[in-house]
Formats: sequence, structure tokens, C-alpha cells
Amino acid sequence: MSQLEHLWAGWRQAYIKGETSPQSLVETPEGLSIFSAIEQSGLPDEETLIIYRGETCFALLNVYPYTTGHTMIIPLREFRLERWKH
Repeated sequence: MSQLEHLWAGWRQAYIKGETSPQSLVETPEGLSIFSAIEQSGLPDEETLIIYRGETCFALLNVYPYTTGHTMIIPLREFRLERWKH
């Protein structure tokens, strides 16, 4: 088996075991994405893993990344696919 066929991410054990993280404890109100709920939660950035806040976007780390340093850049303006359906 090659290294690419076997992906070891030991830090994901908490996820596999069903343990919770501060991000997973954030309530997601109706109409908000999980990312908007995290950004608007009022929790300290250290708990939600938000590493940058800007005028148009914010960046946060993935709680259970497949690789070290997986960063997500999230726009502050939500996009709703329903608006574009015919």
C-alpha cells in the first residue's frame, strides 16, 4: 500500500470517537450556515479556531483536518443556491 492509499490523520480520532469540539457546540440558527453561526457565535476566536477576520471574509482552521494547517476562507456574504435555481 502506498502512502497515498493510506492516509493517517491520528488527530481525527476525537471525531471518529464522537467527541465534541467548541465549534461543534455552536447552535446553527435557521437560515444560517454552520460557518456563519461560528463567526457570529460570540465565542473567542481561540475556541472557534478563527485565525483572521476581514471586511469581506474570515479564515478558520478545520477542527478535524486531513492535513496539517487546513485553512478555510469563508466569505461574510452568504450565497444561497436556491436564488439561482430555475
